[in-house]
Amino acid sequence: MLSHLRPLELAKQFGLPYFFHAQSIGPFQTDPDRNAFLKVARGAAAITVRERLSYDYVTKELGLPTSQVTHTAAPAFLLPVPDPDRLLQMRAYYGIGPGRPTVALSTSQAICNWTNSNYEQHFVTWCRVIEWLRRTLDAHVLLIPHVQEISVKNDDRILATELVRQFQFDPHLRLAGGDFSASEFKGLISQCDLVIAERMHAALAGLSSAIPTVAVGYSIKAEGILLDLLDRRTVKESVLISLPEFLEPKPAIARIERAWSSRAALSTQLKQALPDARVRAAKNFDLIAQALQRR
Repeated sequence: MLSHLRPLELAKQFGLPYFFHAQSIGPFQTDPDRNAFLKVARGAAAITVRERLSYDYVTKELGLPTSQVTHTAAPAFLLPVPDPDRLLQMRAYYGIGPGRPTVALSTSQAICNWTNSNYEQHFVTWCRVIEWLRRTLDAHVLLIPHVQEISVKNDDRILATELVRQFQFDPHLRLAGGDFSASEFKGLISQCDLVIAERMHAALAGLSSAIPTVAVGYSIKAEGILLDLLDRRTVKESVLISLPEFLEPKPAIARIERAWSSRAALSTQLKQALPDARVRAAKNFDLIAQALQRR
């Protein structure tokens, strides 16, 4: 966290306005982290948080004033998808079509490293999930490598490719491994019938497209974003599973099965919640513009 705060500290030293833009914040595990954040946050021109849990934490537990902190939504809710012709081309290229459902999986290479969890068991669970999707739903499965970089601990293509190998290059298990834009990845996800995501922005691509989405949570952000869109019971019983639970294949598959069986209701709830989420997402940029005008 300190490396991310450093540029803001420099802006503060030079008297430049700086912002915390649509973050999930906390809860901090140590006093040094908490104090480092507050030292910088108190001088911010504006702080926006993308879900209610973070807003309550920042204003109630950390004590930052409500005049400085605004509950908004992730800018990803405003991200457009490619035009219909491009989407048709992408559907054809990745074998998305009528006759069988398509499920997008966002598998994280880094999640076990972050949480000191068992990487081998994590791989086993994903194998059992894919087996269930292929056997029970006869689903076409699309692997979305959200993070692509040089670190072997964080590049999602590594885990996704190993899953493709494990299933002997099953033609109905496809890796969307191209250097696509955020809009193109969201476009692919928007064509699916279900999303299961360990990466939050892949989950947001599904949620913001009204696609039923199961999030594997390891921090406040997944729960907070889901609770802003869906009722608490639905979140707890159908679309949020903690990483420790996910590492046990039976509970993981049971949660996915509940989400699948209630996918029509989930999509309806999301469609109802999206207009407000988009208004809140746009407010992030209004607040930045207002702060800059005051200068």
